[in-house]
Amino acid sequence: MDSKKYRRRGLAALAILAMALALACAPAGPRGPSTLIYHQAFWDTNLKVLAIALGQHNQGSYSTEVWTYDPKKKLWAELPPEPAFERCHTCLAFDPAAGLAVVYVDSRWNNLATMDVDQLNDTWTLDLRTKAFRKLATQGSPSPGMLGSNLVYDPVDDRFILFGGYNTDTGQYFDETWIFDLGALTWTRLSPKVSPPPRNFSQAVWDSKVNKLVLTGGDSGGNKDPRTWIFDYATGEWSGVQTAEGPEQACYAGLAFVPDLGGSVQFGGVVGGKEKPQNDTWLFDAAALAWRKLSPPSAPTYRGWLTLTWDDVDKRLWLYGGGAKRTLPTDEFWYFDPAKTSWTRMERPKK
Repeated sequence: MDSKKYRRRGLAALAILAMALALACAPAGPRGPSTLIYHQAFWDTNLKVLAIALGQHNQGSYSTEVWTYDPKKKLWAELPPEPAFERCHTCLAFDPAAGLAVVYVDSRWNNLATMDVDQLNDTWTLDLRTKAFRKLATQGSPSPGMLGSNLVYDPVDDRFILFGGYNTDTGQYFDETWIFDLGALTWTRLSPKVSPPPRNFSQAVWDSKVNKLVLTGGDSGGNKDPRTWIFDYATGEWSGVQTAEGPEQACYAGLAFVPDLGGSVQFGGVVGGKEKPQNDTWLFDAAALAWRKLSPPSAPTYRGWLTLTWDDVDKRLWLYGGGAKRTLPTDEFWYFDPAKTSWTRMERPKK
């Protein structure tokens, strides 16, 4: 009897020791954001921090939080929440010259079950230096309710480019292209000869190798469009590219330009009406107009609703959150090393 009792005590002591070692090895400081989907992210090239903003903790559970992560200190910090973003859907892009992220608010979801949605078209800025949002009084504004639109900053022309979206009241998918001038606080709609078919929740990024915007995937109301689209601000025109291979037409994927690879990396997303999650890593070369599937030895699990952000200091891509379904979000934090073509999951503080 005594030997069994001592054995149980010994196992309990080992469990306590293992927990203590795990806590000791975990990074110090706040744990950072919890589970997230539909969130936004950007790399502040001036402060050298990653920002994770807004979104939903789970389907219908909205977040007003903004977190920053300092890779050098391996430390998370939380900004004061902004109540105005309660139950809102947004997209954003960062302007390094101004040191500001422009945040476009397309809708407020008062009740998901009854589809009680306010169709919005508000423009804000987020300044990590002052830890504050500011609503802008703009001249002109995009169509209300462009849910799932993309906002990309063009550093060559110092303009923001907004494309796509979906109005939940009318059922209309948008193919509108809008330009925002932060200095003049003006929105202007363009009239290109050809546009991508109307869609929302596509992926878009600025390709600094060719100085053009790259657009992939998205939901076109069930319509198939395998093309990758490129927008040239200099001409104000779109062009669709049919490639020999490439990712399936995905929504909610991550897309970020990687200078070290000379192209844009896309990861994950969901495909089709049943939203089948993916976990492939692809590279698009806009100069060669070609996709190439990368083969990392391991990768994050199948997911959509994630963010992918390039870190110009550590030369890596940061991936945050997402999930196999809207109801299965994660708080996983990964990075992709383009030099090694490898994914690594980051340790998180326990609390």
